[in-house]
Amino acid sequence: MLLSELGNIINYKKIINFSKNKEFNRISSSSKEVNQQTIFFISNKKKIKKEYLLEVLNKKTPAIISSKIYSNLSIPQFIVEDTDQEVNKILKKLKPKKPLNTIAITGTNGKTSVAWYIAQICKVNNIKNKMQGTLGFYINNKKFKNESLTTPPYENLYQNAFTKKNNKYNFIFEASSHALKQDRIKNFPVNIAAITNISHDHLDYHKSIINYKNAKFKLFIKYLNSQGLAVINSRL
Repeated sequence: MLLSELGNIINYKKIINFSKNKEFNRISSSSKEVNQQTIFFISNKKKIKKEYLLEVLNKKTPAIISSKIYSNLSIPQFIVEDTDQEVNKILKKLKPKKPLNTIAITGTNGKTSVAWYIAQICKVNNIKNKMQGTLGFYINNKKFKNESLTTPPYENLYQNAFTKKNNKYNFIFEASSHALKQDRIKNFPVNIAAITNISHDHLDYHKSIINYKNAKFKLFIKYLNSQGLAVINSRL
């Protein structure tokens, strides 16, 4: 997609430093993942450090999308009211086709093993699959990249699962309690959800076992499709 096409997709307040049209095929909120074909965006809720902006500049990202102007930057900037809302429009344009099925697994222990077993079962049965989790991002059981988080930022989750054309893949991913609590999954479609177990863990973050359980249960209450399938451990 060309930068010039953004004007027809997003609602922008202002565009600055736009002199040369460039192509991009991905969008990211992480300066570590930016390259010459990845647009960098800054969420309204996030304060960006100068060192991250410098990293983005050095990697020659085609443009920045943010809710404020960053002075002394020669890079094209698209200024919008709500960054997350506009980014979602771009994601849908870049990759409109959702997976055949999306399987989300949560639990204190066993998420990684269960996700891997499902991917292996798919492989044995010649079912195309993508897997996202602690082990990284895999396509048909072949590793494509590492991830720093069990459940990556929404834009990574979306771009790894969705495709530009016909999507023939089943998408399997681990849903951590941190990601569920932080609403990192947002409106990502889930039609099969499973929970392995719940034990006392991550209470330094969740503060209480009730908060921890409620974060896990959000996968079923908030994110699972109303017609979806829930898989519950009988010993939970």
